[in-house]
Amino acid sequence: MGRALGARAKISRAVGMDLDAFGPSRSFKDKCKNDRRPGKAIKRTDRSSDFGKQLEMKKAISSYYGVRDKQFRRFVSEAERLAGSTPENLLTLLESRLDNVIYRMGFAVTRREARQLVTHKKVILNGVVHKSPSTLVSPNDTIEIVEKAKSEARILHAVELSKDIDSNASTSKSEWLDVDYDELKGKLTHQPLLDLVMELFKPSLVIEFYSKS
Repeated sequence: MGRALGARAKISRAVGMDLDAFGPSRSFKDKCKNDRRPGKAIKRTDRSSDFGKQLEMKKAISSYYGVRDKQFRRFVSEAERLAGSTPENLLTLLESRLDNVIYRMGFAVTRREARQLVTHKKVILNGVVHKSPSTLVSPNDTIEIVEKAKSEARILHAVELSKDIDSNASTSKSEWLDVDYDELKGKLTHQPLLDLVMELFKPSLVIEFYSKS
């Protein structure tokens, strides 16, 4: 399965929002001229057409989750097939990806790093070493870091950052994830909560974009 490539901060600058390009340890605002689009000397102005806004939202969400266009279109098709709100279905599917769940659990600093953990066979899903980052995780599925990787510095660093964020956050990941930092394992308690990502994105614009294509 392909992965999203390219300059990590460029799309964040293009769409005008922080897409977690550098993780919590590196500030997007300090790293980039986030009030300007790439290649533009003047400050950002919101003059986009409806199509332009839809395209920007598609780029923002696909970049946030590290999904390429062809795979992203399949997620949209699956979201339309499911019962309920299509925009919410889309975000639920993306949040349920194995690499995203590992990132949410705090075992990786970024989704790219979480994806690498999976492809390098450092993740156990339901008792079996797994290597597909795009696998959708269901409630009651268990995820664990393989024993020989539990002492890796990058994983321990990610866990410490996650603990600090949890202690200062107004909402906790424990609302839909049960994480044991000592054993480096966790479980989904139910479907992902979408409050934070619904505040950040407008997935309805993505559905409108694909309805015209």
